[in-house]
Amino acid sequence: MDRDSLNWKVAGYAGEGIMTTGLLFSKTASRHGWYIFDYPEYPSLIRGGHNTYQVHAGKNHIHSQKIALNLLVALNRDALEFHRDELDENSLIIYDQEDDNIDIEKYNLPGKSANLPMIRLASEVGGERVMGNNVALGASIFALGLDLGILDQVIADVFAGKKEIINLNQKAAKAGYDYIQKSGVRPLIGVEPLKPTADLAPMTGNEAIALGALAGGLQFYVAYPMTPSSSILHFLAETA
Repeated sequence: MDRDSLNWKVAGYAGEGIMTTGLLFSKTASRHGWYIFDYPEYPSLIRGGHNTYQVHAGKNHIHSQKIALNLLVALNRDALEFHRDELDENSLIIYDQEDDNIDIEKYNLPGKSANLPMIRLASEVGGERVMGNNVALGASIFALGLDLGILDQVIADVFAGKKEIINLNQKAAKAGYDYIQKSGVRPLIGVEPLKPTADLAPMTGNEAIALGALAGGLQFYVAYPMTPSSSILHFLAETA
């Protein structure tokens, strides 16, 4: 594993909370003092399709995504097939054998794999199915040698004002962290966390455009809400 950067991806069906999961990991990486480059990918469909969120993070400036993954969170069997060529002998694949009845051996994937019962663990702490993603986040934090406390704080910030949601998501993350730790998976040896900080502010390109417009004296904005520009409208409505 590259000592200067890491590459993490979550992949699965649309509607499984993949964008929020990716954002939580991205913010957690940023608060470890790393620079980040996020690459969300989703099809041009009203509903459905294969979605991914990739975070390339490191202690030096990151200017693009890269192909080789250190860790893949596969939320379904399609993720194992679609992203096979992004894996190598040093990769770790986290998947849920119970949920999608996956026979991991038949995929003949490079690297190591870890079965994580995401949906069951989320249910055991009182969470809904989608909180299985936070189980995977907790497992990712352990596997990459990161600080679970920083993830907990990010969860609290992202879901501010929703005490029960915060509590359940933090419990789900802890369940994933503990499970993968007890399973015998050894943390990947890679980039060292830097000094924890909240000074690096993750933002999308559209958020940067909106902030630039505000700084330049924007007084009035009219737009039709259509991807990929609709988030500019949403951001300005919330911020201006």
